[in-house]
Amino acid sequence: MSDSALDEFNKKVAASHLIGNWLTEPGLAAMTDGPKPQCAPHLWQWQMVRDYLIETFSVLPETDEARRVLTFLNPMLPRGTTLTLSSGIQLIGPGEIARAHQHSINALRFVIEGHKDLHTVVDGVVCPMEDYDLILTPSYSFHDHENRSGQHVAWLDVLDVTLYARLNQMFFMPYEGLQQPRRNFAPDSEKPLRFPWVEVYPRLLELAAQGEGDPHDGIVLEYLNADGTPLFPTMTCTVQMLKPGQATSPQRRTTSSIHFVIGGEGCSTIGDAELAWGRHDTFAVPNWLWQSHRNSSPTEPALLFVVHDTPAIRALGMYREEKR
Repeated sequence: MSDSALDEFNKKVAASHLIGNWLTEPGLAAMTDGPKPQCAPHLWQWQMVRDYLIETFSVLPETDEARRVLTFLNPMLPRGTTLTLSSGIQLIGPGEIARAHQHSINALRFVIEGHKDLHTVVDGVVCPMEDYDLILTPSYSFHDHENRSGQHVAWLDVLDVTLYARLNQMFFMPYEGLQQPRRNFAPDSEKPLRFPWVEVYPRLLELAAQGEGDPHDGIVLEYLNADGTPLFPTMTCTVQMLKPGQATSPQRRTTSSIHFVIGGEGCSTIGDAELAWGRHDTFAVPNWLWQSHRNSSPTEPALLFVVHDTPAIRALGMYREEKR
């Protein structure tokens, strides 16, 4: 068959919503080194995002129908921070309430500017939100947020909404009222909803006292359910420490991740990108790009909270890593 005849044939079958393997096979053959990046490494500076959120009080004085959130939009994607994860910063003012609702997606909150009088309520369980606490809102759990303090409060949101949207598995339901009834404890049979930083940080320090940690990750502590399983079927969380001056060796994984800088400053090399980060900045790491991280301080540790889509990728049998 001549080239012109094949072109005409391709057009004819395309009109019937068909495509020949001879057109798609070359694309598969070009992927001998694995998946090509479909999103970009990118960093969002904390102060810029917070300033924008403060400005919303002028342009969006009432938030009855929507939360006061700015989502990190990856430069290469129409939606989401990575191909599977969406993240952003949520801020509420003194006395504000974020209306209760539930959805099929899983979500977590890592508190940046917290207060003892700030709460997330998850299926009636009151979860205080103090600095660097981790709060979970599992799939289909009703949740609302209330700021009873006299100051602005903020936290990092991370959700698997990008993955659920791609799979067309989105469900959403508002609560019948503004807030749900409260109960001050969770039965022992329930999975933990809150991981207080005052309990997590000492455990990280215990690990740090034992040595330098992994050459590719530094000191890493993973948040887990009581039975040792990841927090969600789609996401897992870690807190990572790089000791003063420490630089990790390059590695790449078939998973993507979102990194929030709890404290310190440094630089990450992700593919061809160099991202310089500081306290409370957030950056995205796409899957299957070489990554390494360096603590720029010769005297102070760098601390990062990291969310990975590893459970979802492992469940598909697609997890793979390479290390240098």
